[in-house]
Amino acid sequence: MRILPKPLKVLALTVGTGVTAASLLATSDAPAGEAFVFGAPKAVLACSVPVWPGTPGTTTDVKLTSLSSSASMFGCLGGCNGSSSSARVYFAPSASLQNMGSADVPWNDWIDAGNSAPVAPYNNRQHPLLTWNLYRVDSEGRIDQIGRSGVKHAWLTTNGSCGCASGHVLWAAPNSSNLIGCSDTYGTYNNNETRRLGPRSEIIPNDAIWGRCGSLWDPSCSGVASDHGIGAPAHRMMVRESDLAPAQNPGAQYFFEAWYLIRDEGNPNDNFRHVRGSATWSGGTWSAFNYSGAQIEGPAVDTWAALPVPGGGASLPTTLETDEGRVRLVTRVIPLGGGLYRYDYALMNLDFARAATQGAEPNLRVLRNHGFDRVTIPVPNAGALASIEAVDGAGLIPAWITNAAGGSVVFTASDVNGTLDWGTLMRFSFVAPFAPASGSIELGVQEAGSPASYSMPALVPGAMFMDGFEG
Repeated sequence: MRILPKPLKVLALTVGTGVTAASLLATSDAPAGEAFVFGAPKAVLACSVPVWPGTPGTTTDVKLTSLSSSASMFGCLGGCNGSSSSARVYFAPSASLQNMGSADVPWNDWIDAGNSAPVAPYNNRQHPLLTWNLYRVDSEGRIDQIGRSGVKHAWLTTNGSCGCASGHVLWAAPNSSNLIGCSDTYGTYNNNETRRLGPRSEIIPNDAIWGRCGSLWDPSCSGVASDHGIGAPAHRMMVRESDLAPAQNPGAQYFFEAWYLIRDEGNPNDNFRHVRGSATWSGGTWSAFNYSGAQIEGPAVDTWAALPVPGGGASLPTTLETDEGRVRLVTRVIPLGGGLYRYDYALMNLDFARAATQGAEPNLRVLRNHGFDRVTIPVPNAGALASIEAVDGAGLIPAWITNAAGGSVVFTASDVNGTLDWGTLMRFSFVAPFAPASGSIELGVQEAGSPASYSMPALVPGAMFMDGFEG
């Protein structure tokens, strides 16, 4: 129901009653600037004047509410045959969200003509950013991130279910027509749209800020929007066929994950959503990645943390929260028998980056946004370790260097373009003749600054024959 300005609303309600609008206006005890609908006060500027994030007394909370029923398969690069280790297939999801907070969220386009001028509230063209990943948990319980997308730049919200028209503001419940937070869905074809897909390297993830200058859409920092025109498979979530083929991955489980980056978000955990599923090869093509079971709020590594650990082992999830972003670490220790234990460290860089930038909004340039280039795990005797590996399941990061000596095993990025950056999970594993104990691991930050490293609680190899963990 459309809310009319107060004088018009009163007239509309009193036509034919024999009561003058003037008398009602004179005797009404409604607060100035409000109208009444079915006896409830409602701001007359609904869907009209935004209450921006940061306004005292408001919260920003955009929740990813649904991934629909599947992620569509859009193509294959390299000649798919159902099991190739070099051919890659790519998928894109449908993603629905809703404004659950009390602040209205800017949703501005950059690409279309006339949309380049900076606007409130951030003096730029702020909009939500969507990205997605695919994970495999193998039959031995190890998790690998086997695919990750670039960034989808949202450009318009349909403002569903709230009585507001589509546009460039996602309205919160207090400022919508029917006191329901507005919702929006980007379907699979929208999320696979070439002209609005870009790299993660242009984003300051913890702040959900895009550096327009030097980006694909404005390489010369002219302030004039352009279509980069880089087609598929650029910026798609590419997955090796051999990582999906059932015959090559017996007993594996797969999890699809997506999340929105929202500026000034007060509840980032509900920006994530993940779900179990699978894709099948039939008739010379791959199916969609079809979901099964409940969709779960939060990142996929949380579900891995909760899976049963074979052999009476242990699992420890921890979170690092800093002003530069957040990191999740899950340690799982599996007794192998004979006094041996397999240690798996799933390190998920959610949105941590020590960004190097130039200029300021609206002419911000993101020079670098790297994460971590070193992981150090203490051990009683590094010479006793076996099966040491650092795994990027997607195969997009150059192999890390391993150095096991003395009282630690150190994993180091081989070059500056191979760091553990935001939205990426790497797994660090080894077999040790030491039972687990409480400890911590160290994460080295690639970009210079303070601190040079962060510590995270973890299970680490301790003394031999610890009660409760013998094989």
